Amino acid sequence: MELFFAIDVSEVCGETGIGPILDVIGVFVTILKWAIPVALIIWGTLDLGKAVTEQDEKNIKKAYGKLGQRALAAVLVFFLPGIVVFLVNQFSKNDSQIGKGNAAVCVEKVLGKPLFDTN
Repeated sequence: MELFFAIDVSEVCGETGIGPILDVIGVFVTILKWAIPVALIIWGTLDLGKAVTEQDEKNIKKAYGKLGQRALAAVLVFFLPGIVVFLVNQFSKNDSQIGKGNAAVCVEKVLGKPLFDTN
């Protein structure tokens, strides 16, 4: 059992390990976390505008439905990384031998800080 805890992931994910690579991946994840929801909402709004200019009631209802689906997807894309980090922190906190938790250190490097920090 001691062998399992012999590797300190905080060192592996730190500045001497793969930390810089995880930081770059984290920047891309942050960009995508903001860009995808904005693009989905703009795309849905354009579809709705197109349907309104056609003045077809059936197409307008379809466009409203698509806009709602895209808005929901945008919210999920934005909040999912934070929820994942929160859950990883909660499950890795229970191990007192490894402090913050092996997985939490690396996950926070890629996905950012948790939405609800309970520390």
